[in-house]
Amino acid sequence: MKAEIRNGLLTSMNSFLSALSFLTIFPVPAGAVNEQSLRRSIVFFPSIGLILGAIASVMAYFTYGLFPAQIVAVFLVIFHLIITRGLHIDGLSDTFDGFLGGKDPENTLRIMKDPSTGVFGVTAIAACVLCRLTAYDVILTNLNEKAVYGILLFAYSTSRWTPVLLSYSTPPVPGHQGLGNLFAKNVNIAILFFSAIPAILAGILFLQLWAVIGLAGAIMLVFALRRSAMAKIGGLTGDISGCSIELTETALLFGAAIACFIQPVLGIDPHVFF
Repeated sequence: MKAEIRNGLLTSMNSFLSALSFLTIFPVPAGAVNEQSLRRSIVFFPSIGLILGAIASVMAYFTYGLFPAQIVAVFLVIFHLIITRGLHIDGLSDTFDGFLGGKDPENTLRIMKDPSTGVFGVTAIAACVLCRLTAYDVILTNLNEKAVYGILLFAYSTSRWTPVLLSYSTPPVPGHQGLGNLFAKNVNIAILFFSAIPAILAGILFLQLWAVIGLAGAIMLVFALRRSAMAKIGGLTGDISGCSIELTETALLFGAAIACFIQPVLGIDPHVFF
């Protein structure tokens, strides 16, 4: 019995370390990452997001007193790009290039695999970065510390739940070998709901109505992306999962910034949203 518990804990730890290694630049012990642990690691994606959100919150806490919001916004965007190795924004770029430039499934997949970045990809990256810079500036300037940290924790964790939802609801591209195929075969209903706990906790502890609106918006965004993926290439790839993280995180941040201005216009109590 003890051996089974120990083996179970070791398996979970290796899966967590695989998720940490895959989603961030943090080094992990040699031997912790293999195909099996990577396959199971998707359940920990939102937990890694929560950790990254906590680091971003600490960075905001220590820098906002020294620098204006615009400078802190730049720090947070650079942090995101470095800590993730640009993995998600690369998926965003490949997906936009392929979906907007591809004429058929084969052509779309070929464009997505091409290491060069096209005009649609560059435009998507630029738009994402600009939205993030604006969102951070508005959030830092207009919200209290608890709301700022809550939004960071919620956005980082919820966005990394979207690949779990995509893997559960979307089949991999037929005949395509890649990360979409690897994860799609290992997500069931229990993993789908268990993996959402970090995002749900962040919403309950730090946010109010915005957590409900944000989660609903994230789910709608995922299913819009799923519909496009099924129409364009017939399934899911790793690039699309990365795109979902980048789009959802940016949308949640930008949506929170918009909410800062909607509240006074509609005469809503600020504590209703945050």
